[in-house]
Amino acid sequence: REFGLPYPKGILLAGPPRTGKSLTAKAIANELEIPLIRFDVGRIMGKFLGEASENMFKVTETVETIGKVVLWIDEAEKLLSGMAPGQVSDSAGAEVARTLGSFLTWLQDRDPNKMVYVAATVNNVLALPPELTGKGRFDEFFWVDFPTQNERAQILRIHLAKNNRANHLTEEEIQQVAILTAGFNGAEMEELVKSGLYDAFDANSDLSFKFLEKAIEDIIPMSIIRKEEMKAMRMWAKEHNVRRVSSETEEDLDEISSHFDDKKLGKRKIYA
Repeated sequence: REFGLPYPKGILLAGPPRTGKSLTAKAIANELEIPLIRFDVGRIMGKFLGEASENMFKVTETVETIGKVVLWIDEAEKLLSGMAPGQVSDSAGAEVARTLGSFLTWLQDRDPNKMVYVAATVNNVLALPPELTGKGRFDEFFWVDFPTQNERAQILRIHLAKNNRANHLTEEEIQQVAILTAGFNGAEMEELVKSGLYDAFDANSDLSFKFLEKAIEDIIPMSIIRKEEMKAMRMWAKEHNVRRVSSETEEDLDEISSHFDDKKLGKRKIYA
């Protein structure tokens, strides 16, 4: 502030589901040591005309009154879907557009001295209106992709430690799991450890590499199930010069999917 810099407005985090965007919003509040307020977008719309506008005003007024908070808007594209063309054909639709328009104006012109830091997450960048992605409403727009091999190894270490199994796999086995889980997101890595623990318990044993290897065979990652959609989102992020959160090179989804033949796909569980 002494240097003359304004207070930061916030960030927009976009990327496939379950890749750590919401966790990042929570981590920001923890790092700044200020409260986190979750904006439940589903409760904005009411059954009476004008109720949505009033609710939106209450949200912005409340967070500004509290001040020094992180406002976490999860799946912001659902909040902003009413601004898409063809969504304003009736009075209710018109109210939605007006309400969301006022919210975008608040994002742009809010008083920085109120210190409301907005952390918005988006699963589907293709549904975002162009008004949201421009500079001014957020300080930065980040793309959160599927974790790379090195990142998957680190995620695996975290979940092994959380389950008191930090020393149950050698470093070589951890790296092998990271290779076999190409295309997995963070949530699927967590599920992998849980499944391995259940199988180990059922076998009256403890967690080892063989149980994780078996669990990998039971999971088809979302990057494969929704490959074309994920590729389109990646292309959109590159075309709009969205800053990537990872400095590592993205793994090729076509190359990953080549390892999943039809026979395997028929046997594996599908996680939507």
